[in-house]
Amino acid sequence: MLCPNCGTENPANAKFCNECGINLLNNKIKVKGHEGNKNLVMWIIIAFVLIIGFLFQQYLTAVIAAGVVVIALKH
Repeated sequence: MLCPNCGTENPANAKFCNECGINLLNNKIKVKGHEGNKNLVMWIIIAFVLIIGFLFQQYLTAVIAAGVVVIALKH
């Protein structure tokens, strides 16, 4: 089990981190690696929406749609 505070690997049944002492039972462990993929997808969608909007001269619609994508993917 990885400590969410310091990143130290602890035994699976550990109640406290062996390095920093944080309570491992009351903390949710974060899964790393998914945030980068989410950001990449967000930027690809924003670029696509803006390009399509500008091609069809729907500037305000493209900007609003890009904003909606940002808000939706942040949650």
